[in-house]
Amino acid sequence: MESIIQKTILAIILCTSINNAFAEIIPDSRRIQWDPGVRGGIPTTFGTDCTASPLPTSTSSSSIQSALNTCVPACVGQPGCLPRVLKLASGTFNLSGAIYIPSYVVLRGAGMSQTILKGNASFSGDQVLTFGHGYDSE
Repeated sequence: MESIIQKTILAIILCTSINNAFAEIIPDSRRIQWDPGVRGGIPTTFGTDCTASPLPTSTSSSSIQSALNTCVPACVGQPGCLPRVLKLASGTFNLSGAIYIPSYVVLRGAGMSQTILKGNASFSGDQVLTFGHGYDSE
């Protein structure tokens, strides 16, 4: 009986030491820091503002869409054309329909968890936001 206990203890010690030797899958010298998101934050000085102040949360889906449509810069397709920015205030926007963001237009809220776009009970469509091709795809 004593022999079985000794062998069991020896097996546990060997397994523990072997396990510690292989516990490090990627050596420290090959690891990188996981840092998701945009380094340095999302740029705030990208293009020019469409309105003097952010749209309030009481703004309807159709009014937001109208503001986005009038926000498209006249220089679309020309070299050096920068997008224009439509800002939304902090709070929850209860939308009744999808919002289409045209090319060369940026829709910017007050920040993550500060500006929320949410379909209300009468929302029609399967997407809250749809997008143009982007200012750099032409």
